Amino acid sequence: MVRRIVGEQFPKNYVLFDTETTGLTHTVKYHFEENDYIMEIAAIRVENNELVDEFNAILTLPDGVSIPDHIVELTGITNEFVEKEGRDRATVLKEFEAFIGDSILSGYNVNFDLSFLCREMNDLFGHYPSNEYFDIIDLARKYIKNTKNYKLGEMANELELVNFEQTHRALDDCYMSKLVYDHIRQLVLHEGVSPSQTAIRDVKSRKYI
Repeated sequence: MVRRIVGEQFPKNYVLFDTETTGLTHTVKYHFEENDYIMEIAAIRVENNELVDEFNAILTLPDGVSIPDHIVELTGITNEFVEKEGRDRATVLKEFEAFIGDSILSGYNVNFDLSFLCREMNDLFGHYPSNEYFDIIDLARKYIKNTKNYKLGEMANELELVNFEQTHRALDDCYMSKLVYDHIRQLVLHEGVSPSQTAIRDVKSRKYI
């Protein structure tokens, strides 16, 4: 079972991943009318803080499952797109399992994505990922103050890391999450920040407090 990292706070080597799903429900076992499903999964491999590889795939949905209108509006992923571009779920998740290997996993609010990944892998393959992980949103809540909220897009914009809206596509969200993680890492480890400053940034004042 995946387990939260208790050692190194800012790993340099990890796989950051994100999913887009048909909704928010991710119970342990499939109950057709109760569960939502991963429809896109993406990841970037980082070594020594640098991007070295990426993974991105659209997954076919189980028979009878369709994407709700509000999810289509949020992500731009339509049922027609999934039917055309989607690949077999088990094949994609096997490839994803091979891609992550035993790497440390991460993401922004990654507990949500891990809940879906664990349920689907357990259902398809009879086991969970055994990787360690850390959640970037936990670091944001600890070190970034006075932000409007802790949603990924808001965070990236308020930190002036991007000047565009979040697309809610998995690979784009991976790259945006890495920007936030790198900013916090540099802030806390004083990379480009005076050692006399504390490792907390106030978004409203743009100052370190």
